[in-house]
Amino acid sequence: MLAGRLFDLSNPVKKTIVVLTLGHKVSNAIHIEKKVEGLSDFNKQNDSTFDIKYVAVEDFTNPEIIRSTTESIIEDIDNLHGIFFTNSRSHKFLNDNQLFAKHSKDIVIVGFDLLEENIEYLKKGDINFLLNQNPLKQGYLGVMNLFNYFVYNKEIPLKRYLPVDVVVAENYPEYLNQKHVSLELVI
Repeated sequence: MLAGRLFDLSNPVKKTIVVLTLGHKVSNAIHIEKKVEGLSDFNKQNDSTFDIKYVAVEDFTNPEIIRSTTESIIEDIDNLHGIFFTNSRSHKFLNDNQLFAKHSKDIVIVGFDLLEENIEYLKKGDINFLLNQNPLKQGYLGVMNLFNYFVYNKEIPLKRYLPVDVVVAENYPEYLNQKHVSLELVI
């Protein structure tokens, strides 16, 4: 849903969004399916007029496939407003993609994860937003759940929703500094 809100805020008129998955079939990856579902849910719940197009590129390491995918996105999709990368591989699509570079300033790009390569594109303005899922905190909470279960016989919650951070060029250094923060053991 967060990606939908970002696209909606960035331009309420131009409404075609490409959901681009690199390297996974959406049907085989529940975490990607949930991200796509969230964008669709935002569209429905907010009476938004996004036209969502789904594109999956399994062989994202092949420059010819990336080039032909880029050509079809640019040529076949009217009123392209944004691209939502469902995983951390946005840099793989943007890397050496001169065809896309000519159009990227007019298109809002939302990607995932604070990889060095993604941050470089964020700093250059080729990626507008990176959604940080905070893997350090996820790992910490997972270990704490196991610790509490085995040591204190506490029940593990079936679901736990964690906040997702919106990282932009102006605030990314703060998130990079958090990599060195130690998490306390809370009992």
